Amino acid sequence: MTTIYLIRHAEAEGNLYRRIHGQYDSLLTETGKRQALALAERFREIPLSAVYTSDLFRAEQTAKALCTPHGIEPRKDRRLREQGVGEWEDVCYGWAEHFQPEELKRYVSGSEAFSVDGSELPSHAARRFLAVLRESAARHEGQFIALVTHSMILSASLRTLFPDLVLPRSDNTGVTTLQYSDGTFSLISASDCRHLSKEISTLERQRWWRETGRSAEFNLWFRPYDLAREPFLSMREDAWAGIYGSTMGLDGEGFYQELLNICHYHPDAAAYAMLGDRTVGFIQLMPAKDRMLGCGHISFVYLIPEERNKGLGPQLIGYATSVFRRKNRKKLQLLVAPQNAHALHVYEKLGFQKAGNQPGRFNDLYLMRKRIDPASEKINWQL
Repeated sequence: MTTIYLIRHAEAEGNLYRRIHGQYDSLLTETGKRQALALAERFREIPLSAVYTSDLFRAEQTAKALCTPHGIEPRKDRRLREQGVGEWEDVCYGWAEHFQPEELKRYVSGSEAFSVDGSELPSHAARRFLAVLRESAARHEGQFIALVTHSMILSASLRTLFPDLVLPRSDNTGVTTLQYSDGTFSLISASDCRHLSKEISTLERQRWWRETGRSAEFNLWFRPYDLAREPFLSMREDAWAGIYGSTMGLDGEGFYQELLNICHYHPDAAAYAMLGDRTVGFIQLMPAKDRMLGCGHISFVYLIPEERNKGLGPQLIGYATSVFRRKNRKKLQLLVAPQNAHALHVYEKLGFQKAGNQPGRFNDLYLMRKRIDPASEKINWQL
């Protein structure tokens, strides 16, 4: 009898930034790294003979953490990749909710009716996953193995194997255990997350899945900047006063002219953050700054006061990540006033680290950076 553990990857950028990532390649979050270590600790005493994984970075790195205590290397297989979503790759959930809500419902429910340009049917994704499952189960008869994969393809595959199964919602690094004997699979447990504390559980920290019909309240989409002075100038004034105590020294017109110049060459360098039909924030990028260093510079991040402290900030960083990846940047960077303790805390939780100081209008600012390139990300998984 073969024991098989089917494992969803650790928390990745799409989970945090609320973007549909399909087969788009993205990084693990800081919480995701802690989840992967907790998963590895759970499996330390289980004699794994082999770990198969999707070749996407978020799954591969989860598999590497799992393998490290056993001294083995993960075996990559493209057939374990997530269900392809075609033109929705790296689209915001908020955009899909706002413009194609019925299609999004079909997607999240795993419906065979889901169809956007270039997308893959759940049954087709399940077919390739199950081929790997059957091959590996037969190859490792009597052993313990793991397959590290993704949420949608795993759900589709389990529904194919066990049509009457009501699947619980799977947290990141959730473990489903199967046994295989004489060509037949049996289900032992599904979406087991006993290794996750509340502090590092993705679902424990998110509200969208608990409040059916209200998820648009939490998912942003981004409207291109329309060159109007307002509400941009009001947002600039509020941000300046929040940091320095007044608007003294603020050159609002200078900020506005700078924005016009940047957007003339880079239309995606500025966008309003939208919740449904409401404008709730703004993000501005400076694509030319430190381009030769492979950096993408964020110059302004803003949420209106009533939408702060709701966990929306990472979605603005997700917008910047998406734009600068398309421009082949390896890192993100931004400047933070030392007295802005809240912003420093948020950026550190998102993986930014202090890289130096730069002069500001009144005092030195902290230069913060983080990597966004999967090819250059190296993680030490030693427990």
